[in-house]
Amino acid sequence: MKKIAISICVLFLFLALGLTACNADSNNQNDIDNNKIVYLPYEIDNTGCIQRFYANESNSVNVVIPATYSMDENGKLISGTAYEVKTIGAHCFANNNLIESIYIPNTITAIEERAFYNCANLTTVNITKDVKSIGESVFESCPKLNTITKSGKSGLIIEENDNLTSFTIPDSIIKLEDDSFANWTNLSSISIDTNIEYIGNNAFAHCNNLSRVSISSSLNYLGNNAFADCEKLTSLTTSINNNGIYFAPNPSLRNFVVPLSVTSIQNEFFYGWKQLEELNIHESVTSLGTIFKDNESLTKLTCGSNNILSLFYHHPDYETKIESEKMYVVSHKPYSDFNTYNYYIPNTLTEIHLLGAVDSHCLYNMKSVKKVYIPSTVSNFGSGAFAGCSGLKNVYFSTDSDWKYEMSHYTSDYGTISKADMNNSTQLANKLKAHNGYYYRWYKL
Repeated sequence: MKKIAISICVLFLFLALGLTACNADSNNQNDIDNNKIVYLPYEIDNTGCIQRFYANESNSVNVVIPATYSMDENGKLISGTAYEVKTIGAHCFANNNLIESIYIPNTITAIEERAFYNCANLTTVNITKDVKSIGESVFESCPKLNTITKSGKSGLIIEENDNLTSFTIPDSIIKLEDDSFANWTNLSSISIDTNIEYIGNNAFAHCNNLSRVSISSSLNYLGNNAFADCEKLTSLTTSINNNGIYFAPNPSLRNFVVPLSVTSIQNEFFYGWKQLEELNIHESVTSLGTIFKDNESLTKLTCGSNNILSLFYHHPDYETKIESEKMYVVSHKPYSDFNTYNYYIPNTLTEIHLLGAVDSHCLYNMKSVKKVYIPSTVSNFGSGAFAGCSGLKNVYFSTDSDWKYEMSHYTSDYGTISKADMNNSTQLANKLKAHNGYYYRWYKL
């Protein structure tokens, strides 16, 4: 009986130990299942730089880079808080065709060269405000990464950054969405690649140190206030090496508003802009030379220049082929000069918004112009300002007084235009056509 009792006790002890072991195994499995122990698929050096990512089909589609890591007793990387991940090393994720998205934590301050090279299916990456350096060709050959955005769910999602002074836009990018680089306070230069077709509203707004922008010829949309408050962008330039905003020849833009920071526009700047329909040059840009050539689609011009005709001047040896009545020639021989000057005007140009003074011969012989808007601050029209403007239908003007017209060289024709007629767009257009030859001047009484 005693032997039987001992045997039963041994049996119960064995069962108890077995159950304890099973519970322990179960608890370990639960720890893994509950992510209490997570082994990381990275090789990270002692500076916090990810040297290598060990990819497999289960961990490579949507990658979340850990902000911190630790070590187990065997020296294996596990999730934890002992060390920070600070750098994405060169070629770390390169040539991975499984990756679709990468989440970068805000502990990352550097992304080294070709870190995501040739990730053929990569569509989403975030760049945090803490990144201080980005190596060469980081996103080269990532064809599905085609948008830069600040608030979108896909593309290159970038936060406001006050560390980076320059940024290389990947070749795959075709669109810069609204506010994409807004408030990058230290950004000083940007090169907008040939593939980019769209720049959204306020894309570079408040980039106070941005002084050089190079824009490709593929661009066909430039949003409102794209360069608002970029106080160092003071010129539109025809040289890629100069500070200011440079456009490669023959862009596809239909509308362009000169940024308010710009104070000078180089001669020949808008040469070849054949798609341009509407152009707004603000009042502060008043000293302008020859800026137009073959702008055969231009329909509306807003400008602070006091002599619109002069913007279309070409040297005597310039020749252009006028086809399908897209352009017409205005020949002008000033009475103080022996030379004849030629101006090539698009036949589509029908609307002019003047922002300042109306100088002599301002719109001389521009027969295509039908509507003219004049600021109420103007108190006189220079000699022959509207001479030969046979197409005038409406001249929009506001004044609180009668006006007088007279010939500057002769006195055979002079008279008074009533305040009512000066404020009536149709009547004013008709009066200007009737009394505004080459020597006529108008002034407020």
